[in-house]
Amino acid sequence: MNTSITVDYFKEYRKELGFTNQGDVKKFFAGKDITPTVDYNYIKLLNTRLIQIIKKMNLLVSKDI
Repeated sequence: MNTSITVDYFKEYRKELGFTNQGDVKKFFAGKDITPTVDYNYIKLLNTRLIQIIKKMNLLVSKDI
């Protein structure tokens, strides 16, 4: 069985998946329609920890001066 990959093959493939154009297929496979959620509380905690680390490092550095 020799299956040639042609423009018509891809059109039929998209049609079988329920899409009419290449852009919609790309968006679907890339998950572009799914909005990512951001855990702002986690980011806040990380920023707080970063501030604590910098303060501790500054205390050590300023002690040696």
